Amino acid sequence: MEEDPQHRQSNPEAHDYQAEQRRSFDLTSGIYLMRHDLKHNNNQIHDETMDRIRDEELTYIAEGINRRAYTKFTLQRDDNNNLVFFDQGEWKPYMGTLIRGQQIAQQEAQADPRRKFLADWSTRDLIVGYDMQNLSPGQVMAWSSPFAKAACERYGKDFMKECGLQPDREMGFLYRAECNEDGSVTLETHTIDNSDPEIFARVEAILEYDQQADLETLVRSYDGFLRMKYGGTYRAGRSVQEGLDEEDAYEFLLSNEDLLNYYFGQIVELARQQDLNGKALEKAKHRLTLGVWARVKELLNERERHPGTATTPQYEPLAFTDPNQQFAYEIQRAFNEAQLRNDMLVGCGGSIGGKSLDDMSPSEALETIFGSDSPARSKEKEVYSFDKKMFCVSCQAPPKNDEPKKMCGPCGLCQTCDAQFED
Repeated sequence: MEEDPQHRQSNPEAHDYQAEQRRSFDLTSGIYLMRHDLKHNNNQIHDETMDRIRDEELTYIAEGINRRAYTKFTLQRDDNNNLVFFDQGEWKPYMGTLIRGQQIAQQEAQADPRRKFLADWSTRDLIVGYDMQNLSPGQVMAWSSPFAKAACERYGKDFMKECGLQPDREMGFLYRAECNEDGSVTLETHTIDNSDPEIFARVEAILEYDQQADLETLVRSYDGFLRMKYGGTYRAGRSVQEGLDEEDAYEFLLSNEDLLNYYFGQIVELARQQDLNGKALEKAKHRLTLGVWARVKELLNERERHPGTATTPQYEPLAFTDPNQQFAYEIQRAFNEAQLRNDMLVGCGGSIGGKSLDDMSPSEALETIFGSDSPARSKEKEVYSFDKKMFCVSCQAPPKNDEPKKMCGPCGLCQTCDAQFED
């Protein structure tokens, strides 16, 4: 329904938020959600709003770090059996956001035909959404989203980064959804490097004979099929070299609790500054997000240089007795250094970097979000053990009738089969 121009004029906040919803990506959408709560909930932000924003922000940052990442969240159901999510102070149908996303993707593809593959993805997401909607308690479904190699070859890596994709990693995703006893649906996501559509299809087929296979089983299976096809050892599609394994990006983020609390506290402060809008708000959020990302990068590198140190190693001596002042200083310094290096960060939704926000056009500024970095490997030796009971992806794909599962290693191979693929 067309928005009432009089309502738009009398309620600029509502207009701003609705305008942002007509873009496939907005750096400040969470801030507008908070402002809606502050206005309509006695100057308080709903816990459900904070939970949603926290999930979205952490997922963006985790995907932007050049490491494997696993995330999970649960969609609730309403009294009409619809999957719902919390938006502007109330629970709304989840399918509504997928339909709106498809409409926006199609509009953007009309404006820029290169984005047609993204519109096709939005249609796929809508179909998957309906399948999740129809899950009954105990039912499981899994699917994948391979990297768009054909589009990358046609339009180049820079364009793919503008779309928030990772061409250097050829990163795709594995998804698993399970309907819980109360009807809610838990959705799990895992990044997969070296995206291979053929292997993704083989992994999805595992549910035909192992209907309760968990996401770890599916990821290990992907790595096993990759090992059988190309040789080598992999973790979530990433090559494991020199016996080293990498820490999960999402887990590392969560381990930096104090830094994250400061980050989300600053987002709340931006939401409370009602007179800060438009490009000025985008610029402030850009500096905060990029600075936090750069600080996390430093902490990862510090862990790499000094294995066995605390979860959140101190990058430099404390300069302030007030922790918030210390965080502000470290984030601002990390932001400045990232800008000086012209670091380009690429993550879900768009890209930041290469030049300062002051040098960007308004349209470029709106496409910014988190990013990638060179690998920061954990220096702790990987323990290669056969510790997962699952069907071996070599000798049991599929298994014989009533054949039991075997203890398999990180690549989803049993000990006997693994020996056949020694590096």
